[in-house]
Amino acid sequence: MSGPACELPDGRSLGRFTVAAVALGLMVLGLVAASARASTLRVTVDPARAGAVIAPRAVGLSFEALDLPQIARGADRGTLTALLSSLRPGVLRFGGASVDGETTYSPAGIPDPEAATTIVPADLDRLAGLARRTGWRVLLAVDLGRFDPSSAAAEAADAARRLGDDLAGIEIGNEPNAFAIGGVRGADWSYLAYRDQVRAYRRAIAAAAPGVPIVGPDTVTAGDVDWLRAYAHDERPALLTPHFYPLHRCNGAMPTIADLLGAPVAEGTRRTFAAIAAVGRAAGITVRLGETNNIGCRGLDGVSNTFAASLWAVRYQLAAARAGLAGATFHTLPECAGYSPICGATRADFEAGLLQAMPEWYALLLFDRLEGDRFVHARVGPHPASLTVDALERPAGRGLDVVAVNAGARAVRLSIGVRSGSGTLGVGRLLALTAPALDARSGVRFAGAAVRPSGAWAPHRAQRRRPARDGRLRVLVPAASAVLVRAPVP
Repeated sequence: MSGPACELPDGRSLGRFTVAAVALGLMVLGLVAASARASTLRVTVDPARAGAVIAPRAVGLSFEALDLPQIARGADRGTLTALLSSLRPGVLRFGGASVDGETTYSPAGIPDPEAATTIVPADLDRLAGLARRTGWRVLLAVDLGRFDPSSAAAEAADAARRLGDDLAGIEIGNEPNAFAIGGVRGADWSYLAYRDQVRAYRRAIAAAAPGVPIVGPDTVTAGDVDWLRAYAHDERPALLTPHFYPLHRCNGAMPTIADLLGAPVAEGTRRTFAAIAAVGRAAGITVRLGETNNIGCRGLDGVSNTFAASLWAVRYQLAAARAGLAGATFHTLPECAGYSPICGATRADFEAGLLQAMPEWYALLLFDRLEGDRFVHARVGPHPASLTVDALERPAGRGLDVVAVNAGARAVRLSIGVRSGSGTLGVGRLLALTAPALDARSGVRFAGAAVRPSGAWAPHRAQRRRPARDGRLRVLVPAASAVLVRAPVP
């Protein structure tokens, strides 16, 4: 069988006729049948109608501040360096709810008995080593929950000395517009009170670490952007970093895979991205999603950690970039039961630095291939809502990338060409993102390859190639999969 439908998980024993082998055989037969039934959709790309460019360092990982010491030790042990090195350099952010009250900084290296984690200068040294080895830059949040500008300034100054240019910025607090809800501040907490406290922090940080960029406001976006707009106007940060989760389980909600991949979430995401991008444009400040993932309040086992989350994350990153956002920093937890691109199979594994790739990680591997691409217009014939198609022009006129995400139950055939007068497509290279099923938590492959236990990843040598016929590429996108088609335009 030809095409990306061949790129199925194959990590099963050939020496035993197991139930898993039978299931794989049935899957292959099902894909053959589906390909025979698949209708053909015409996709016509117009490179003259260009949009946003996918920014450098668009990929990012966010961690809880209390996990900083463990993550920093990944500079010289475990799998983190290999995992990060399989992507272009991105952004590592340390913040989350734990930064406000659970985490403290001690310049003298003395643990604080009232804090869950005490960050010390040696941790920042290790973090600097991780940044140097991988090329990733760091956003570091300081504690606003316990109001102490001098302590925050000391941490910022030590971070600046140790990280140098690898320190992308300092955040002040985490989701301050929710402080009253979380009991961090009283019921009279307001934006103006927050602004006054932020200004005290900024004065202290400027005195201790002149020139360190201040970014923010790290507000949680839930239908309004009032704090974001006011902060952009009043404080002029180096970078705007709102947070967004399209779904949540904070009050007992139980979102499903169908919810995650459904049209309401996609449309709500589009509106939110448009609103926060508009704030950035009006203020002339770059916007990056400072913290994000699929389901707020630590995610949901059986949804957040499945292959469905990988397909969602491909579409989500494309939507953010299309709106003009500079990147998305995916929040990452130690355990594998909720949302996490990478995690430890056990707490002991996490503490030892033995992190494994979850399905969502593969979405980052795919999106990373698009850095520097510019969105161009693609006209797609009538198609199911479960299918999305994005076209992008590669830098320096090196060809086109087309990303098709099929979250539906049937395969789809695409006939891809360019607008008359814009050239013709050459031989296309197909990199498929596949798994046994939408709810699979393992068996994910991108470009025919899985992430190795060491954390390393490289595309399979036998990548699928498709010659164009009559200037068009014919591509099969199997059910529950995504395909990246890379084609030169002579």
